Amino acid sequence: MLNQPEITRLLLLAGAKTGIEDMNGNTALHLACKANYFECVKALLDPLTIYEQKRFVFKFKPTIDSPSLSCIHIAAGHDDFKILDYLLIYGADINIRECKAGYTILHEAVISGNFELVNHILQYSEIDLERKNYARLTPYQLSKCPSVGKILLDKGASRLFQMEDESEDDYSTDEESENEEDNYIRNLLDYIQMEKVSDMINSLSTNSKIVNQTHLKH
Repeated sequence: MLNQPEITRLLLLAGAKTGIEDMNGNTALHLACKANYFECVKALLDPLTIYEQKRFVFKFKPTIDSPSLSCIHIAAGHDDFKILDYLLIYGADINIRECKAGYTILHEAVISGNFELVNHILQYSEIDLERKNYARLTPYQLSKCPSVGKILLDKGASRLFQMEDESEDDYSTDEESENEEDNYIRNLLDYIQMEKVSDMINSLSTNSKIVNQTHLKH
C-alpha cells in the first residue's frame, strides 16, 4: 500500500470495499498500520463528510479486526500509540486475541517488558486484566519485569491462577483469594506427607517379607 491518503479516500467514495484481504490476510487498514501511515489510517476510518455524502453513496464500513491478527496488535507492536488510539476510538476490541497463542496486546506488552505501552493500555477502562491466552495465563502471570507486575497489581490484577471451571468474569476478593491459596498449599503439603507415609509403610512391608522368607529358608 502506498502512502496516498487522498487516493485512498477517493476509492472509498467510489465504493471500494475495505474488508478485502490479500494473500496474507491483510486488509488495507492492516497494511496502513504496518507501514505507520497515519493519514491513510485516518482516510480509512474517518466517516465521510456531509459534502462527500452528497456526491457519493455512503458505503464505508472499516474492517478493524481479522481472525489472523488485529490492527491493534500491529499498531501496538510498532509502539504507535497514535494509530492504536485511533483504532480504539473507532471500535477496535482492546481485548481481542491473536490466533497463534491467544495473546491480547496487554499480554504482548507485558511479555516484552514494555512499561510505557503497558501503562498506555491500562488507561483504557475496557481492558480486561484477567483475559487469558490459550494456555489460560493472564498478563500478570506472564510478567517478568517487577515494575510491569507492580502496575498490573495496582490496577487490580489477580496473582492467582483461576480454576478451569471458573468464569472469566467471576473473580474472588483479595481475602478469599489468599484463603484459597493457603488452603491449596496446606492440602498439597498434606498430600505430600501422606505419600511419604505410604512409601514408608510399603518399604517396611517389603523388608518384613524379605526377612520372613529368609527365616523360612533357614
